[in-house]
Amino acid sequence: MNLGHLERDYFSFLLRDGTCQAGKIRAISRESVTLDQGGRPRGQIAITRTEVLQVRDSDPLYSARSSWSDVGLVQQHKHEHLIVKLKSGKTISGPAAGVIGEQLSLRTVSDVKWIAKADLATVDWVRVTPAARLQWLAQEAGPAAVLFPNMWPRMLGIGLLMTVRLYDADQPEDNSPAACPAPPLP
Repeated sequence: MNLGHLERDYFSFLLRDGTCQAGKIRAISRESVTLDQGGRPRGQIAITRTEVLQVRDSDPLYSARSSWSDVGLVQQHKHEHLIVKLKSGKTISGPAAGVIGEQLSLRTVSDVKWIAKADLATVDWVRVTPAARLQWLAQEAGPAAVLFPNMWPRMLGIGLLMTVRLYDADQPEDNSPAACPAPPLP
């Protein structure tokens, strides 16, 4: 799980057995993540990497599945885009214009490219990292956010991106709904 760069905050963990765990990330290793669940007995729970199907805020932050439906559900924001690697080896990137059936469309500088699912090797979503609690409050402050120096990179879109693999043609496809209750707002 490539979550070590995230601010320690609340996230939902969808497990392979269909259950969900939510909590504040306390520790991350190559093998597991430890969540602080506040009021639960003993307060913390360790989850092994092999148990995790997805980690989410409201959208995926990490995914251990290949899902065409997840590609279609991406809601991009400013500075976000898809990186598509074709089976031919060519790479195309740009904001998604949409998914219709077995076709993905990407906006490029000059036009909209339609790509058949059969031609895709991988689809990665380059998304903005989730805002930490103070950053979330500053975002809600509107123009006054300029008073929060830790918000400047977020306002300028500098160094706040992460990559989430959504689809891999070499992996078994899982288009089942991937949902947990949304983590609590800061």
